[in-house]
Amino acid sequence: MDSREIVARIKENFPGLNPISVERNFPDEVCIKIGPNAFKDICVLVHKITLSPVMMLFALDERINANKFVINCVFLNNKNAQWVILSMDIPGDNPCFDSLAKNIHSASLFEREIKEMFGIEPKGNPDLRRLNLHDEVWPQGNYPLLKDFKNLKEGNLSEYKFTRVEGSGIFEVPVGPVHAGIIGPGHFRFSAAGEPIINLEIRLGFTHRGVEKLFEGKVCSEAVQLSECVSGDSAFAHSLAFTHAVEKIFGLAVSEKSVYLRAIFLELERMYNHVNDIG
Repeated sequence: MDSREIVARIKENFPGLNPISVERNFPDEVCIKIGPNAFKDICVLVHKITLSPVMMLFALDERINANKFVINCVFLNNKNAQWVILSMDIPGDNPCFDSLAKNIHSASLFEREIKEMFGIEPKGNPDLRRLNLHDEVWPQGNYPLLKDFKNLKEGNLSEYKFTRVEGSGIFEVPVGPVHAGIIGPGHFRFSAAGEPIINLEIRLGFTHRGVEKLFEGKVCSEAVQLSECVSGDSAFAHSLAFTHAVEKIFGLAVSEKSVYLRAIFLELERMYNHVNDIG
């Protein structure tokens, strides 16, 4: 099913509710602009049509020019390798939207990140605990991906509340956040009843550095260098991902030789990490 059929299915299932706009800026993606009242239901429909999880759900702060936020939900239509981007505007003075998490579980973590980074409320999400901005050190009311965020403001600190599993014979095994070896920090809390693990809760973000904010205002040459510093074990992979984005935006074609060289460098980086992990 291609993008035109998906748009037709949307119109069929929601008669009288035509998408605000349909843009096909690139051969491998379609962007469908829809109103906030139908955003959740249409996302669920496209999720069922494409059989795709939410590949990405992110917000844009456009309050300076238009007093609005933009929410984008991305699915992958595997049948024709095409990205389907559902987009909606929400008012800058009432930043909230209906949560997708109860209908599409893969949206949950993205919604939590939108909440902690922008302060936008996904109404109905049952778990809005932070992912990267830990409650013990990051005061409430600070949203670092807002365009007008400058300095950390004072506020209340609190203790992170892990999910408790209760019952006879249940015990908790905390592991981390510091681990032996080369992996980054992460806290893993196992709730077990003997051998069976009832629940595993993972807490990451201990080395979150706000890289996304650092990209703002940089020219492409500077941004490529920054992308190489995101993660030391995948410097080439990150810089190539950024390069692909720039090439796509400007419609740049690369030579066949460049494609092969990039593949070789990616494989060298991958093999290096495997060898390093083995020791």
